[in-house]
Amino acid sequence: MNNQHNRKLSMLAAALCMVASGLVSAAKVEGLDKLERMGEYQVPLATYHAAKPSRAHLAQVSKTAAHLSELNEIRLNQENAFKLGANRIGYSSDADPSASFEVDSLTGNFMFNGGLKKYREDASTPDLPSEGEAVELSQRWLQEMGLAPKGEALQIAHVGGLNMSASDGKTGSVIYEKLKTVRFSRVLGGLPVDGDARIIMHLGESGKPAGMVYQWPAIGAVQKLSSRELMPAEKLQSQARDKVEAAAKKALSAQLKAVDLVLYDDGLGVMEPAYHVVVERYFDYGDKEPVMIPFDFYVPTTIEPQAFYPYMEVAELAPKDGRDERAIKNNGDE
Repeated sequence: MNNQHNRKLSMLAAALCMVASGLVSAAKVEGLDKLERMGEYQVPLATYHAAKPSRAHLAQVSKTAAHLSELNEIRLNQENAFKLGANRIGYSSDADPSASFEVDSLTGNFMFNGGLKKYREDASTPDLPSEGEAVELSQRWLQEMGLAPKGEALQIAHVGGLNMSASDGKTGSVIYEKLKTVRFSRVLGGLPVDGDARIIMHLGESGKPAGMVYQWPAIGAVQKLSSRELMPAEKLQSQARDKVEAAAKKALSAQLKAVDLVLYDDGLGVMEPAYHVVVERYFDYGDKEPVMIPFDFYVPTTIEPQAFYPYMEVAELAPKDGRDERAIKNNGDE
């Protein structure tokens, strides 16, 4: 009986030593059973490659910039274009530096900002559309500018706006509505596209486009994936579990919220299937309640991923068309 009691004490002491040395995770992650769905595919998988934009397409983008500038009564100085990386150029307004236009020659993606100068006054923007009107107007503007995706339905991801808060000179503040914003998301082959893919319309006075983000490249090659090219389910699950547990190691508690199969758009012309994993972690920072800090990451489904993911410092495999084989540095947090 004493031997059994001593054995239990020894096991308890060993467990305490393991905790103290960091060999045991501080938080048990709830919901890890969600990882079991990884490797089960309900739709055929494929990797999509953006078509390199033609000169005619880039010329059309330039006309779009001129049209948007005219609508916002600004002049962008194209003579003083500046480089923003290997494939991206931009130019701005001499009168309002916050008004700018950028275009990516690799994908045809572009971004327009009509400037913030006119929105600095303590007043709401006149004739600002409602949320319902903003969606309809955004779709109409895309059609008018020849930018509505062909053969794809626009998925409404979010409708919101940009507001400005100013003190009322007493004890509170006044909220001024400045812009209405509509964000569209993409779906390819039955899968939602995460990462870079989006169209964002910022609508201002009388529903005119005051800003725009267009990251929706035309599709070129489509590479259907065979089972031999896909990571075994056990390895996918193991990779995800290791990363989840490492992220939750110093947390009080953690919960695996989502494991979704998506297409990841790396913004460099590659859209490939991956799992998007989302974890909620709770930490004790001395507040009354634990602080929740989310953590998310992507797990490529292919053995040799071609896309550039946030966790990579260099792409693991260069795109087959050889458009960009340089080492790509990642300075952002994962």
